Order: sequence, then structure tokens, then C-alpha cells
Amino acid sequence: MAKTRRELLVTTMLGGAAAATLLRPSAARAFRIEEDEVRERLYLSACEQQDAHDQIVRDLIAQLEGKEGHDKAVETVRSMSCPVCGCRLSAAVDAAEPS
Repeated sequence: MAKTRRELLVTTMLGGAAAATLLRPSAARAFRIEEDEVRERLYLSACEQQDAHDQIVRDLIAQLEGKEGHDKAVETVRSMSCPVCGCRLSAAVDAAEPS
């Protein structure tokens, strides 16, 4: 079964068009994180790990106090996220710290 020259050209053109379509650079689809404090507070209040957050906050502050002092340790922990669920720990720090 020999291919005719026309069939060869058509299949080559279709293959080239398909390759050009697949290899065409597309716009970057970056993952974007938007911080929303209201949503974070709602998520934290509904989070099953809230008691664990309080313990994590106490443990982290205790570990960092020796190196950085209490105020710096609190600020550092406030900027962290929970290693279990990803919630921001700032609300748990606010709850744990006396005003």
C-alpha cells in the first residue's frame, strides 16, 4: 500500500498543524492566594483543630521566647499557619494572649 504524494502532504500538514497547536505557548496560569481576614476567622471558628491551634500557639511561643523574647515570639507565631490544616494562627494567638 503505497501512499500517494497528496496523502503524504495532507497527513504532514495535519500533523504539523496539530503540533503547532499543542506546542503554542499559552498564558501563565499562576496560583493566586488572596488573604481575607473575615474568611480566615470564619474558617478558624469552624475548624475542628481550634483546640489544637491553642496548644500549637502555646508550644511555639514557649519555644521561641528563649531565642527572641516574648513580644517577637508572639509576632512570629501570629504570622504562621497551622501545620495540620493550614489556618492562619493569628486568631488563635489573639485568643491565647491576654489583652
